[in-house]
Parts: sequence; structure tokens; C-alpha cells
Amino acid sequence: MSAIQVFAQQKSNVIAENVGNSQTAGSSIQDTVKIATKYGLQVVIKTAEAGPDTYTIDLIKQKKTLPEPEKEQPPSEDEQKPIPPDASHYRIFPDWQTSYFWKHPKHLKDPDEDTDVEDEDIEKWYPGLAPFFFDWRELYEDYFVGQEIDLGAPNEVFKSTDGRVAWTVEGFLMCCWLTLQPAVSSVEYLPEDKTYILVKASLSEKASEFFSEMNTQLERAKA
Repeated sequence: MSAIQVFAQQKSNVIAENVGNSQTAGSSIQDTVKIATKYGLQVVIKTAEAGPDTYTIDLIKQKKTLPEPEKEQPPSEDEQKPIPPDASHYRIFPDWQTSYFWKHPKHLKDPDEDTDVEDEDIEKWYPGLAPFFFDWRELYEDYFVGQEIDLGAPNEVFKSTDGRVAWTVEGFLMCCWLTLQPAVSSVEYLPEDKTYILVKASLSEKASEFFSEMNTQLERAKA
């Protein structure tokens, strides 16, 4: 089972209904898998007879299914939806009892500015992603305490490789979604000792690298 399949199996609450796979006969492409998340990210994985799998990651274009609402008075300044800062550079990594969501210190105009992004700002800036991000963070926090790492125990956070890979894949996909937002310039994802620097121009290539490494971890655990 591949890393994306482990994720889909263990994180079904994150997956939207339009999940499927298809085979292309008479082609070098053996299998195409499409997975869409509930926060609006689509991943297309194409497996070929030879060579590495290819990954295409895009935002899902939402179709309007409801009639346009009647025009109302514009909201007051306090009610207007906040907009995240332009050219945002983020870092996402687990650190017990923090937000796991950080502004990159190298790109701050004010060196004294706090880099930790508060939950309130995450909810305001990215309301569609926030509940899934908070659940992802809470899972790690629960395992961290359950393994008594907070008490100094030298244990792994996750008891199984499948559980760790599923959690790591979920975080990577959320970072991909963030990277594709118009006001975001880059996202650094640091789930373990590895750093993945995500930018729009090379997102698919970085996804291929990431999933190749996750698949290798799964294969080694079963060897």
C-alpha cells in the first residue's frame, strides 16, 4: 500500500466524496488515482510502467450551485473578512503546546515580531483549512502525551509506521494547499528531520520527492 493510500484509509474524514481511480489501457500509464480533500485540494497520481510516479496538485475549482444572494449593505470595517499579509512565508512543524503554524523569521519586516501564528488568525485567514489543521495538530499532541514524551520518556510519537506516515502526508497536503493560496509565497514543512520547501512553481516535483520518501519508509517497515 502506498503512502497516499495509507492516508486515504486512515484519514477518511478529510477526504471528499470525489475519490476514485482508473486504469488507462494501451498506455504507459497504468493507473491514475484522484483524491480530493474537504478543504479544497486535489491530488492526481499517475503510476507508469517504468519510472517514478507523477503527482499533480491543484486547488479544486468550486462550482456555484446556489443562486446569487440578494445584495445587502456592505459589512462594517470590523465585520470584513481579514486578509493574510501579502507575500507570506510560513513554516509548519510540530512543537508541543504551540500552534505548529509559524511565520518564517527570515522574511519578517520587524525582527521583533512574534513568529507564532495564533489560532484566531488561522481561523480568520484560512477558515476552510483551520478545523482540519487543528484536528491534525491535536492528534499529534494526544499521541505525544500518550507516549509520555512530555514526561521525558524516550518513545516515538507514533506507535506504527502507517500512523506516522498518514499524519505526515496529511500535514504535507495542507502545506500544499497553503502554498497555492494567492498571498502565500512559500511554505516550509518540517515533520521530522527533513525540510520540504514548497513554492508554486515546483510543487508537483516536490510532491513526487515527498511521496517517494514516504513510500520508501513504508517498504522498509514491512521488510
